[in-house]
Amino acid sequence: MQKVDLNEFSFTRSFVFLRQNKRVKSKEIRRQLKEIKFRAGLENSAPIIVRHRVSLGTLPPTYGSVSLLLGETVRSPTFANGTLHERVLAYVLLIESEGYAAMQLRHLGTTDIEPLFNSYALVPYAQITSVLTNGANILKIVSKIINPAQSGLTGRAYEGNSLQNEMPQFGSGKTIPRSLKANDNGAMISVTASASRITTYGQAVNIDQVGKWFYQIRTLLEQNRRSTFLSRFAEPVDFATAIPNLAPSLVVFDALGLQHKIAQEGLVWRRKFRKQGERKLTRPVATSQMADYIVAQLSRNAIIKKNEFSFGKIDIGSSKIKVDLSAFRNFTLFDGKKDLALSTFVNSRELFSIYFDSPDHVYMSGAIYRDSGIVGEAQSVIAAIEGVDALARADREKIDLSRDVPHPDKINLDRFPDTSVFAIAEEAYQHALFIFCDDLGDEWADHIAVDSDNKTLSFIHSKHGELTTGASSLHEVVGQALKNMGNLLCLPSAMGRKIARYNRTYHGTQIPLVRRAPAGATAVQIEESVVQILSDNLLRREAVLCCSFLSAGEVIAQLTKLKDGQKVRPHIRQLLWLLSYFVAACKELSVVPRILCRK
Repeated sequence: MQKVDLNEFSFTRSFVFLRQNKRVKSKEIRRQLKEIKFRAGLENSAPIIVRHRVSLGTLPPTYGSVSLLLGETVRSPTFANGTLHERVLAYVLLIESEGYAAMQLRHLGTTDIEPLFNSYALVPYAQITSVLTNGANILKIVSKIINPAQSGLTGRAYEGNSLQNEMPQFGSGKTIPRSLKANDNGAMISVTASASRITTYGQAVNIDQVGKWFYQIRTLLEQNRRSTFLSRFAEPVDFATAIPNLAPSLVVFDALGLQHKIAQEGLVWRRKFRKQGERKLTRPVATSQMADYIVAQLSRNAIIKKNEFSFGKIDIGSSKIKVDLSAFRNFTLFDGKKDLALSTFVNSRELFSIYFDSPDHVYMSGAIYRDSGIVGEAQSVIAAIEGVDALARADREKIDLSRDVPHPDKINLDRFPDTSVFAIAEEAYQHALFIFCDDLGDEWADHIAVDSDNKTLSFIHSKHGELTTGASSLHEVVGQALKNMGNLLCLPSAMGRKIARYNRTYHGTQIPLVRRAPAGATAVQIEESVVQILSDNLLRREAVLCCSFLSAGEVIAQLTKLKDGQKVRPHIRQLLWLLSYFVAACKELSVVPRILCRK
């Protein structure tokens, strides 16, 4: 391909913004572009352009440099499934000035451009989002939720005409914006924080206009002013400054995200081992049971002690935290060409988060964030806690004392044992007109209570265990509540259809699923009454945790110490994360949170 003239081209204003790690000489840029050419297999390429001068502004005259690698590559269209191929032009365009750079790619993958990241790093989250001014009219936001429970919502998206005024503010401190779209000073702009990409919408423009746009963005990045709107959300903090003062205490893996990405990328689980007496490794496809076992392990949050956890460890670098899943070192993910180590995949896709001894800090999506309101939310958690005397007598959750000690007369039972959490929960809601045991295959809660006098719908989630202030016992019951939070806002007719299924007994017993109802009421009458109560515009909704393993007095005492700035054990901070997220999720949906514990 002959030499190209950049002035003959037009480019969109959509670039990934970078910062130099070190001073980069022109010969290093040329070497990196040559390596990209080799990695991408570019053919018939034009002579590489390295740091040609480009105008960034006229008052005063300001200049930067532009580099370009352009060539041809052969690709298979997505619809062709590898049966057809087409020859397309691919390029990498790099604009540089004063330690900043902007990169645009076409038909090149992230692995192709890895050589550039020896000299450059993505502009960090806090800085890339600072390009939006206080006057920006926010039109769309996609965010990730800081959620240690592995259940419930993990992200949310909003669209509107003026989200800075229309979005609910409660719980924003547990939310990390990943992409935003706004009208800022008449320009339509989007910021993809997770990829450090900034886009200004409009027609493609010549290289000089791209240069001027780059200079405007670079100026905003240098000013690094966080807008009032974005200050509502979890605050990104400098990794190098924060990490020496933080002790990792909990790792939470995005097990569902892992499964989704494996399926999305068409990867296959493989297991590597060496047959006895042979030097060569064998890599057969792993069984589904093996894969399910690994995912199940990752679904359980792991306590970190001295940077180690039950099936691996964490490595703290200068700007990132990585996990080493040493227990699963023999398992890989095969993409059809090469095997990826499970640890490598989890790290590159950022499928984990780290919680620290400081309750207001979390490492997520490759950065450390601070929820400045988390300690203040301890009071909201305390307000939701209620001591229940009867929970002190609990010795089981449902019927059996344990898996190994079944109830001796289970088949003849017509009610839950008095010492079960289920029976105590029913006792706590004896004022309700209806109580249903919903412990079924598609359960919304362990019990659903409908109170006609107080016009209340309550979802009760029960859990038994030894008395503790540890957070591990909470994960399951909080996760169950979060997973079904949306069902609390169900249509009355949906609840009516569910009630029609309660005309039977609890499995293996004589216990009716309709635990409380007016004497003589038929199934049709019960359904009609419940639908009528749920149709009331003044209906109050409750999400209830009924936990025999928590002491209200002890939890309140520990959270009060934390709120007052006193030292507490690490698991108390985890307890606050879980319960504060539960309370925040309730309040966002106008649901009343209740946490029933032993006194």
